[in-house]
Amino acid sequence: MSHVDAGVVGLGVVLVLAFGGAAWRAGSLRSDIVEKYQPRVGVAQAGLDVMARDGLQRLASNVATALGGLDDGFNPSEAIVDPTELRDLVNGIAAALEARERLPIYFRWMLGVGPKLVAFLTLVASSTLVAFSYLSGWLRTRDLAYVGLYGMLGFGICAVLTAGSYIVLLHRFSSAELLANKELG
Repeated sequence: MSHVDAGVVGLGVVLVLAFGGAAWRAGSLRSDIVEKYQPRVGVAQAGLDVMARDGLQRLASNVATALGGLDDGFNPSEAIVDPTELRDLVNGIAAALEARERLPIYFRWMLGVGPKLVAFLTLVASSTLVAFSYLSGWLRTRDLAYVGLYGMLGFGICAVLTAGSYIVLLHRFSSAELLANKELG
């Protein structure tokens, strides 16, 4: 009869419950994202549209002022001394249009995080069961224990990277929202 270490079993149970709880929470992440962020995509895109439109109108006005009448010919005294304002305006318009285009992509990628986290966390919990069954003394197959330990490590890293990508996506999404509420130069 083999000796089973109750402390190791307890630690394994705590880890499995923690990973299982995290997987359970990640299971509703997709619907939480739809509820919280889907309405904000449209609002931010509308704000970015207004920002780009206003910027284009200002740019057209500034260019028309700089060029003067096209029939009059070029007058060096009316030339733009410092084109920085025009460049900043063009860059702001480009940023608004790019953010408008990227916003739905960020939202779609955010929707994919929940299912990936559920899968990785479930695999981590399963690997933890296998690894700790060996470490506790209940299971005597060392090769299977290594599979469990490497599974815990590999799937754990995947889960952490997936959570990290979610944080980056939230940052990019909020940056686009903030840009939508900003005035062009």
